[in-house]
Amino acid sequence: MNDRRRLDAPLSRVRANDVELACLDAGDGLPLVFVHGWPQHSWCWRRLGTQLVDRHRVIAPDLRGFGDSPVVESGFDKKTLAGDVAALIDVLDASPCVLVGHDWGAPIAYRLALDYPEAVRALVILNGRMPLVASHTSLIYEPRLSAERWYFHFNRLPGLPETMIGAAMRPFFEFMLTHWSAGERVFDDEDLDELVRVNSRPGGLEAGLGLYRTAMEADVEHWREHQGATIDVPNLVLWGTRDPVLTVDYLEGLEAVTPDLELHRHDTAGHFIQEQDPAWCARHMIDFIERRIG
Repeated sequence: MNDRRRLDAPLSRVRANDVELACLDAGDGLPLVFVHGWPQHSWCWRRLGTQLVDRHRVIAPDLRGFGDSPVVESGFDKKTLAGDVAALIDVLDASPCVLVGHDWGAPIAYRLALDYPEAVRALVILNGRMPLVASHTSLIYEPRLSAERWYFHFNRLPGLPETMIGAAMRPFFEFMLTHWSAGERVFDDEDLDELVRVNSRPGGLEAGLGLYRTAMEADVEHWREHQGATIDVPNLVLWGTRDPVLTVDYLEGLEAVTPDLELHRHDTAGHFIQEQDPAWCARHMIDFIERRIG
């Protein structure tokens, strides 16, 4: 393997816009840029990255305020976060890249593809929402899904989540991650230790919750800028169908926004598909890239 860096090497520091981002940058070849969701950071890509780094350059930043990136107090709307990642892609000379997004990383990736189309050669989305599909927003309030979507509204409350999650962070994350993985304990003690470490930093948990606290105000206003738009690059969607929070309902309507769509369902995986079955994800990504990009 001809790696410029090992996947377990210390993260580099990259200045992007007005923030410094901790970033994994390993391997050579076509750049794959990975965007994480909540409550995770670049650590969540280590298993999938190991499957890909012998073929491609694997770049995985910690978003502003997350992981080992310095804690900041603002800028958690998805337009700003997409701008951060676009700036990082430019600084690292990784354009055009294959942009990979999971969970909140998906709308950030979609947003980047719309705002900075020259930076994106193709998209890979893993269990993540496309905000321009109107029905996806209404699903947040769908009564049959409300028992699983409580956390979305809870995380938007000022102050209370920091107190309650902070008081029992490890059992909270262990329950949530196991439940969202269709009851399978995908995350070991090392994973939980890492999540607790970064979210226990002063202001770290609050920064992550900023993803939710901008979702129904700034994000809604920003997405109006692209109402009716389409993303014309190839879009590979990999979906764990046993995800209890982002159910298969979120696959409906995607073709209207990303018409060049390829979809593969994993019928035994849940929300954290890239960690539950990294080999399956890597196999589909490698095949997709070879066929569509070369």
